[in-house]
Amino acid sequence: MKVVSSLRGLGRVRSKMLPPRCRAFCEAAKETPEDIPKEDVPPEAGPRQLFSAKPLTKLASDAESTLSVSAMCSAGGLGAALLGVAPFTPPNPFMIGLLISVVQVQLAHAWMLRQLFVQQRRHVLEVIEEIKDGETVVTVKCDGGVTRHLKLDADAASGSKPSLEDIATKGSSFIFLDRKAGEVHEALDTLLQSDRGVASEEVQVTSISGESEDESRTLVQKFTDLTREHLKKIDGKEGPPPREAIEGITRSAKLTGYVFLFGGSLLGAACRQAGDRPPAVPAEASKRS
Repeated sequence: MKVVSSLRGLGRVRSKMLPPRCRAFCEAAKETPEDIPKEDVPPEAGPRQLFSAKPLTKLASDAESTLSVSAMCSAGGLGAALLGVAPFTPPNPFMIGLLISVVQVQLAHAWMLRQLFVQQRRHVLEVIEEIKDGETVVTVKCDGGVTRHLKLDADAASGSKPSLEDIATKGSSFIFLDRKAGEVHEALDTLLQSDRGVASEEVQVTSISGESEDESRTLVQKFTDLTREHLKKIDGKEGPPPREAIEGITRSAKLTGYVFLFGGSLLGAACRQAGDRPPAVPAEASKRS
């Protein structure tokens, strides 16, 4: 014990005999990592779900099948009408009318399909908020294979650049949150009422129903390309919610197919019946005979 106490006393004497600079260096070396002040690290927050809703896959699939059936009914009705007028029409005008009918049915079907895809991709499935490196990142997953990654500005939007609140309230033509059918977090309103703009946007689009990648990208509007003037013009013109809009497209397709099918069939039958009648004999010729 005497040896240990003497060694400790010797260490104290040596530390007092050291120069001030060396003594400060030795004291700093004794500090633990907990004693060293840490630099300011930006806050991190894990992803939290602010909104969720069920997809419209079944409704959209049924509507797409209805559009195909409607196109076939329209083609059948136009074909029946053309067959009815064939005996009374020269070959060249008949062929021109046939080509116009084919193109018309194809364009109408493509247009209705595009409207269906646009309405389906308006429907929001999930909204996730996350803070990465001090920046707010919002992920918006929509039906139809569309995912948006939005990085928000730190300051309020200015100039022609719209805020997130402007996009959420006036841009319902591009994005729609069905609050009645979905689960809403209390922090969703706080996020959507933010006056911050979208600094950058990454859009991922999956092609559906045989459409090309370029066509699918043109159907999806990027938020970074929007302006306050554009949103002001389309405000109030977004139409009904996606579910109601798809149901309206289905009803319109059914009505169009029925009208063309029955109307064309009646016209074709009437024309064929008129063509099968024997020619009328003039009155003078009957008197001579």
